[in-house]
Order: sequence, then C-alpha cells, then structure tokens
Amino acid sequence: MARKKHLIIGAGTAALSALEKIRAVNSEDEVKLVTMEDCPPYSPASLPYLLSGRITEAKLWMEGEDYFKKLKSTLVKGKQVSSVVPEKRQVVYHDGTSENYDTLLIAAGAETATPPVKGLAEAGALGFRTLADCRKLIQALSGKKDVAILGAGSIGMEVASVLLGRGCHVTIIEKEPGIVSLYYNEEAEIYIRQTFMDRGAEFLTGKTASEVKKKNGRVEIALSDGKLLRADILVNAAGVRSRTSFLAGSGVKVNSGIVTDNRMRTSADRIYAAGDVAEPPDFFTRQPKVSAILPSAVNQGKVAGGNMSGQNLEYEGGILMTVFNFLDHKAFSIGMSLPCNQGYQVIKQTDDRSRKFKKLVFDGGRLVGAMYFNENIEPGVIVYLIKKRVDISAHKEALFERTRPLTDPWLSTLKFSPE
Repeated sequence: MARKKHLIIGAGTAALSALEKIRAVNSEDEVKLVTMEDCPPYSPASLPYLLSGRITEAKLWMEGEDYFKKLKSTLVKGKQVSSVVPEKRQVVYHDGTSENYDTLLIAAGAETATPPVKGLAEAGALGFRTLADCRKLIQALSGKKDVAILGAGSIGMEVASVLLGRGCHVTIIEKEPGIVSLYYNEEAEIYIRQTFMDRGAEFLTGKTASEVKKKNGRVEIALSDGKLLRADILVNAAGVRSRTSFLAGSGVKVNSGIVTDNRMRTSADRIYAAGDVAEPPDFFTRQPKVSAILPSAVNQGKVAGGNMSGQNLEYEGGILMTVFNFLDHKAFSIGMSLPCNQGYQVIKQTDDRSRKFKKLVFDGGRLVGAMYFNENIEPGVIVYLIKKRVDISAHKEALFERTRPLTDPWLSTLKFSPE
C-alpha cells in the first residue's frame, strides 16, 4: 500500500487527537502538523491559570518533542498558512513556500473577534486567545490595576475572575442586558453577577463602546450612552471567530466555521476540519453548528483522523456545554438549557439566600439540558444521560433532587435507548 501524507494545520487538542487516531490506525503514513505559533502545543483553556500565576509556562504545554517522536510525526512551529488550493492538494504558506498532501485536516482553532469600535487597535486593546496575548496582558499588568473588559461572555468573565483575584479593579462592558447569556438564563445570571459585584466588579450592560483613545498613558472609552470610562488596560473579549481567512477563494464552504458532514469532511475532496474551526451537525438539531469546547475537539479530531486513515467513523454531534469555575463558585450548563421552543418540560429551583440554582429540561422522558449554580453535581452523569438519550421518565424527580446521582442505585435500573 502506498504511503500517504496527512497534513494537519494546527497543533491544538483536535489536531493531537487526530494525530493519535491516525497513528493508531496506520503506523507508516507520514503525518505533519504545522502551527503558526512558535511554542509547543497548549490549550487556550489553560491561559487563565497562567494569568493567575497558578501555573508557569512550563506547565502549559500539552506535549513535548518526545511525544511527536514517539508517534513518528513532525511538528513545524512558526509557520502560517496563507491559502489552500484543493485542486492541487496544496497548502501555501506566508513565506512563499508550499507543500502537497494526500489528506488535509484544518484544525486552526479560533481567534479574537474585533468589534467595530473606532480606535480599538490604535489604543492597544489586548485580546485573550493565544499565549502571546496572555504574555502581553501579564506584562501590561505590571504596576497597573484598573482594567476594562469588552464582553461578558465566557472569556471575558474568566479574565475578570482572574484579575479580581489579582487585586485589580475590573469594569465589564457588555452590549447584551445580561452576562454569559449564551449559557445561563436570567435567574442563574443574576447570582453570577452578584458574586462578581461582591468582589468589586462593575458591570455596564446594555452598552457598547463607540470609540477608544489612548490619552496620557491611559485608555479612554466612549460609551454608547455618552459616558466616558477610563482605565489602565483594555481587554477585548467581545467574542471569538473560527480562523478561516486563509480559505478565501478555495471553494471550501465556510459559514460561522468550516461546514462539515458527520464524518468531519468539508465540501472539498480530501479536506477535513475539526475543533473550534469546524461547523459539523449539532447533536440535537443536526444543523451545522460550531461547538467550541474541549470534548468536541477531542471527538471531532478522532473522527477526522480515523476517516483520513480509511476508517468510516461518524461524529455524534456537538452539545453546547460550559463549566465555569470562578471566585470559589461553580456554574455548569449543558444542552438545551435555554430552550426557545414549546413542548419541553422544565423543572427548576432557585434559592436566593444561598444563591443556588438548578434546572433540568426534558423532551419527553429524555434529559436534553441542565443548568446549575453552586450545586455539588457530577457533570459527567448529566453529559452521559444526554448523550446516551436515556429514558428517565420514572426518575426525573430523583435526578433533580439528588445532586450527586452517581451514588444512587436507580441509575443501574435505567434502560438505554438506541443511539
């Protein structure tokens, strides 16, 4: 059998998962990973730990040189892709060089999205998506304590949590009325907001920044309501977008991310996508949807790698999920926890005194969503029940009342539905 060349753009979680699967199926094919960054592989999810000082850069790396040597693969660092030419099975790099492939996996991840704010770049707004971003923020924080953050999504709130822990004064600007609104409803959101406010955070919700200027070493932010906010540092956490600009003119179909089927195949022959850059069918709706979480990256990479190697694997679909640990509190949300359609059964409970919240969402006898704040739960069990489509018609109340269901004997009585 002829030896094939598998080229992977990116070196994050999805890329490494694909590499391991390719090597498990085929020990002889050539596998090469190319990353635009000049450092070993790491997960952006670990950057808040580096910012907080809980880990050093030496603890950030997922794998080292021995890993790639063991898997008989090559990692090329500091090389950025400028274009892909599917008809030639070719990738072109910024330095003018190019190379061919037999199969290509695009696992380039995501990048910070830039909102349309006048002067944002000129004022030195900092992102928080890459190690380079984190290094710049750590350096900027030296002797400075007043920080403004654009965006109250998961990244903005993670950064805010760490900065509050470092003794900074933090102001969060969010265009939506609520915070972390992609994952949490108003009842849970208000507890999260109050927890941050207890630590001195200020929220400017329902507002946008219209213009940003650098003045006397500080940042001046003109807000949509006419007010002026001043800070030492401005962090742009207004969102992320799949890194797909190098696909312009390639013919590869791109929506919010690179559209794939359930085998992680793109619209172009022999090209696959996985991780934050990919937009495969959703678990519930089967419509294309980006699922930018680590479990999805692992599973998508495994499916892509297997199919690149000649297997016939299918991705089960992404499930929106977040585990948010901050300021000694924990929030968890998964699946259809914010349903917009009629017909779902919702069981929920709020406790204003202890700031606890829990909510389960059912479609018939099957759990399709859950949301918790300050509850001692086993997220793995909730994930399992949703992914396996378990019929728990007779156990809904038991699941709701017991926050650690692994210890409950009723789990062993459940009958599983076909996937």
